[in-house]
This record gives sequence, C-alpha cells and structure tokens, in this order.
Amino acid sequence: MVVAGAIMRQGETLVITTQITEYPSRRIVSSLQPILTPVSEPLGQANELRERIAGALAVVVDRRVASITLPSSRPPTYPAYQQFVLGRQRYSRDEHASIVFFERASALDTTFVLPMVWAAFAYGNGRRVAKRDSVIRLLSRRPPPSGSLEALQLQDFLTKDPEERLQIRLRGAARSPGSTWSNNAGVELHDRIRMREAIKYYEQVDVEHSWARGWSPYWLYFSRAWHAIGDYEREYRSVQRGLAIDPDSPLLRLIEIRALAGLGRTAEVHARMSAFVTLTESGGCASNWQTYEQGALELQAHGDSAAVGMVIRSWLSLCQRELAEPADSLTSRRRRSLGMALYRAGLLDSAQRVLERVSGQLPDDPAGELVVRGRIGRITARRGDRVGAEREMRTVFTSRDRDRDVSAMQFAAIASLLGERVRAFRALESASTVLPYARFHRDRDYANLWSYPPFVALATSK
Repeated sequence: MVVAGAIMRQGETLVITTQITEYPSRRIVSSLQPILTPVSEPLGQANELRERIAGALAVVVDRRVASITLPSSRPPTYPAYQQFVLGRQRYSRDEHASIVFFERASALDTTFVLPMVWAAFAYGNGRRVAKRDSVIRLLSRRPPPSGSLEALQLQDFLTKDPEERLQIRLRGAARSPGSTWSNNAGVELHDRIRMREAIKYYEQVDVEHSWARGWSPYWLYFSRAWHAIGDYEREYRSVQRGLAIDPDSPLLRLIEIRALAGLGRTAEVHARMSAFVTLTESGGCASNWQTYEQGALELQAHGDSAAVGMVIRSWLSLCQRELAEPADSLTSRRRRSLGMALYRAGLLDSAQRVLERVSGQLPDDPAGELVVRGRIGRITARRGDRVGAEREMRTVFTSRDRDRDVSAMQFAAIASLLGERVRAFRALESASTVLPYARFHRDRDYANLWSYPPFVALATSK
C-alpha cells in the first residue's frame, strides 16, 4: 500500500488530498476527503490527516471490517476504528456489551457509519426494538454517501418488503463478497429454504480470519443448510473448522452431535454427549433451554432415544437445582426452561403448572411470552382439550404483529396437534420467508404436516 497526496492553495486555504494505492496493480483502494487548513496554520489539521490515513489503512488491511473497503465509503479516524474493532470483538460473545464501543466509535467520528449499523444489529438481535429503531432514525437523519454500502444498509433497514430485502442483500454481497453482506444474503436464502444457494454465500466468508471468527450464528446457519440437503459429511467437516476456533461452544458441540447423528455414528454421538452436557450446564438453565431442546429434538429425529434421555435428564436436573437457589431476576426464565424440559419429557401436567406461573412474567421478551403461551396450547391440544387449545391459538394469533414468525410457528404446532392441517399450513405459509426449517424435520408436534403435500413443497430444501 502506498499513501500519496498533494497540497494545493486556494486563496488563503490549503487543500490536502490523499489516496491509498495498491501496488503493483496501482488500484486506488481509498480516496480521503480533502482536508482544509488555513495558510497561516499549515499543520493545524495534521492530527486529523494522520488519523484519517491510519483509519483508511486499517480498514483496507483488516478483513474484520471488509464491508467498508469500497472507495465510496469515507474511512474513519483511527481512534474510532479502534473502538469499533473492540466492539466487534465483544459482539461475537456478548452482543449487548458491544454496544457501548459502537456508540463510542460513532461519537469519536460522526461520519463513521458502520458502528451505528452494528449497534442496530445488536439492539435488534437482543429484541430491543425501540433502541434499534432509534439508531436507524439517526442514520436516516445523517444519510451515508449515495452509492456507498452504508447507504445500501440503510435501505436494508428501512424496507418492509422481504423480496426487496433479499435483492438488496444480494447486491451488497456482490459488491463486498465475504463481508456481512454475504452472510446476510445467505440468511435470507436459508429462510426461503433455498439452501444450496445459501451455501454459496456462506462459503464466501473467510471465517478463520474475518469479522465472523468466533461468531456462532454463522455456523448455525451454514451447518443447518448442509443438514437440510442431507449432506451430513460436509456439515461435520464444516463444524470441525468452527470447533478449531471455539472448542468450548455448546452450540458448535450440538451441531457436531447433529452431524454425527445424521451420519449414523451412534457411538461417537454418545461419547460427545457428556462434553455437551458439561458445556451447557456451565451456561445455566435459563440461557440454554433452546440448545437443550434443539439437541433433544435432533437426536430424537435421528432415532437415538438413549441420547435424548441423557439431554433431558441433564436439563431437568440443572433447572431444578438452580430453582432451589435464592430467588433472583432470572427465576421466571429458569421456570420457563424447566417447563420446556418437563414438556419434552412428556410430563404435561407438571409442565403446564410451571408455564402458567411464567406467563405474563417476561415483559421485556414478547417473543418469549408467545412461546410460553404456545407451549401451553400444545399441552392442552395433547390432552384433548380442544376448547383450551383454540383459546391459546387465538392468543398467539392476535400477537402476530409483534413477532409474526414466532406466532405462526406456535399457531401451526397447536393446529397440527389438533389435526387441523389446513389451518396449520396456512399459518406457516403466511410467514414462509422467516420460518426456521430445522424444526420441521425433527419436532413431532408438526408430524401431522409431514405427509401433507402443500407443506412438503413449502418445507423441502431447494
């Protein structure tokens, strides 16, 4: 990389222009906006110039921020870049903790848009919708340069049309392959069950060295795409790459077990189970209920009842042990996890009693409330209480504007258990661009749909 520039005089002002060029190709990789300083104070903007050059070089050579390397994007100051990188490092492990660094980066350089984009990601993933929308409004008030990737990201945030969002993300991935655009294009295609296309975009990401290193959701979607098309060997090989980076991730250990189950390597599945249980227990009952449930359902789908029993016993034991401790702010979440475990263990009466106590106790988690009411509806359907099940279906249906995909999944599960295949399918069809494929092939609550041709067409990987 070669930094070159020129100083020109315009009246009583000096205009300093700078470019960064890649050699030997002589490709211009960054053009800094001109810096102005009075003739009487030629070194007055020296620090600004130094920080801009350092920031531009940083984003050129650092693949963690590859999505802002186009010349159309203004490079940040180096201090702002440093805060952004600290935020990205924390984002992989704790999205909430990353936000303060993104906000510092934005405050240090108000022209640096990317920290605000990632703050919006973090708020959105934490379901802090009001905060996310506030950041997006701020972006809208100081829009990025026309034609830049940041401007495209603002379009992505603002669009309400799923098809338009897909096209935006495909354009972003074409302009910045391997960046977050490639991952997000893969997610959009994954959610449409276009798994082979999704895989092509996930494979663009240099996960060992780029922004995605240590970020579990990348492996979740990438491996699920392989699993959906039945290529369990490629799923297994991909997750080994993830485990080489993060061997203590419960999610990656679960994916490994899922791939081994698909391959029919039962002995290895059982050997991995103890490590998986230890890792999930270290995270606590409240935070790991979905991981436990996914593990149990996946192993059940592949016919390993012994391993399913190991997962559920560990899950129940952990929740019951933690709930015996002094009450704290996580009690409702712990009870939810216990209720889910009891449900998967087939202890329906106990599960309903626990979940009824949780209902209404998760005010900051509307999707979690929907899941609780949906699970109560499944219990009433399994016990033959059609009136009660219909009541719960109405409850989750009227909440669809808050979280449409969760509402659709819960409604469909209850309807399926009642034998109402048409109603179940219509609920899923109405949200078919955001439904998690993985539940369809493993959760027996949807078993009534497995032989229903319209559902097979919707849920089969393309």
